[in-house]
Amino acid sequence: MRQQLIGMMIFFTFSLIGFAVFLTDDAYATLQDEVDVVEVHLIREYLDGEKSFEVVRETVDTMDDFWSVYGDWQLVDQNEDVIKLHKKIEDISPLLKSNGYFGLSHNGILTIFEGKPTEEKAIQSFYQVDIEKLESKVIDRLKAGIPIKTKKDFVTVISELKRYEK
Repeated sequence: MRQQLIGMMIFFTFSLIGFAVFLTDDAYATLQDEVDVVEVHLIREYLDGEKSFEVVRETVDTMDDFWSVYGDWQLVDQNEDVIKLHKKIEDISPLLKSNGYFGLSHNGILTIFEGKPTEEKAIQSFYQVDIEKLESKVIDRLKAGIPIKTKKDFVTVISELKRYEK
């Protein structure tokens, strides 16, 4: 009976050691996973000056793998936990596409508004326009708000009104 009890104790002890090793392996694997996970801050800058910020968590096995995904981004800052990246987008922002309008501010400055110019939610201002040189129909369109749906709309209005800059 005593030998059976000693045998059971030895088995139980080895089982506990094995269990402890198993936990240690899991803990190590978890820690290893955490070391490979970084927070990536993505800053997108659009033609209209708008910036969007996104935070993602990425598992990084190698930096080559990381840069194969983010190769067209510019590194802004980096430490062990966070990588900040910047990218210029050759398009207008989603905000402008959905609700952006060109108009004139109360002092005649070409401005982009979120919503119609009458709502006075200015996003970005460009230059003062010599209103006296503009045709009345252009002034009326600017007062009502010229929608900006595409990059072409954006570039066209900016360039056409540039000749009326004061």
